[in-house]
Amino acid sequence: MSEISITLNGEARKIPAGWTLIDLLASLDRDPQTVAIEHTGEIVPRNPLHCGEAGRGR
Repeated sequence: MSEISITLNGEARKIPAGWTLIDLLASLDRDPQTVAIEHTGEIVPRNPLHCGEAGRGR
């Protein structure tokens, strides 16, 4: 499976292509209700956390 590069809390990481934000949070043992997601300087509303692949633009 291919990977994409992301920055998480200022740290470069590679994650599997196709992962959703929920997949990423699960891999980090984080409850989605306890985090804020920022994309290009803007906080992402909670509803989009359940859809869309990581790395895909709005």
